[in-house]
Amino acid sequence: MSDRATVDFLATIPLLAGREEADLAELAGVLRRRRVPEGEILWRQGDEAREMVFVVDGVVSSSLHV
Repeated sequence: MSDRATVDFLATIPLLAGREEADLAELAGVLRRRRVPEGEILWRQGDEAREMVFVVDGVVSSSLHV
């Protein structure tokens, strides 16, 4: 995804609504695209938060085991 396409994508995310294009461009510059195989576990309960994920294509599910 080009930087322009990334900025356009970020502009569609409600969390980022109303942000200046320059801010979105700065964010786009530090993002990295990653393909995740089906079934891969991204985080486990209790893991330290170190990243944010924007799903461009596909589905993510979550479950909580208590």
